[in-house]
Amino acid sequence: MNKFNFKFQKILEYKESIEDLNRSMYNKELNLFNDEKIKLEALVHTRETLNKQREVSVNLTTIKDLKLYSSYLEDISDRIDKQNIEVKAKERNVKIAKEKLIEAVKEKKTFEKLKEKHYNEFLYYEKKEEEKLIDQLVSFKGGTK
Repeated sequence: MNKFNFKFQKILEYKESIEDLNRSMYNKELNLFNDEKIKLEALVHTRETLNKQREVSVNLTTIKDLKLYSSYLEDISDRIDKQNIEVKAKERNVKIAKEKLIEAVKEKKTFEKLKEKHYNEFLYYEKKEEEKLIDQLVSFKGGTK
């Protein structure tokens, strides 16, 4: 029996390596996005905590302390706005990496289907050759009697 040899095997291996590379890039971008999102959530939590503290202690604080609270809250709000922009940028990067990954998976699957089709054709022709050989053996045995 002959050995199956897919003539596009090198291309398939290349497509697999591209898929792996795109998968790792997607995971990297997703991790960066999640990190930025966590930073944003921490800033929002800090702002909420400060607001609660200010509301509780509003009767006991001086105008100077209230002004300091307000200044600090403005600073945190500005940082939250900047962090929102950063999160949106990372989200776009994740989307782009995901699209590249999907495209790489599609290209790899195309070659895998082609390989499967060629393999099935190979099996079909191998079976035909085997049947021919069996027919020859049967006719040879029948002719020698």
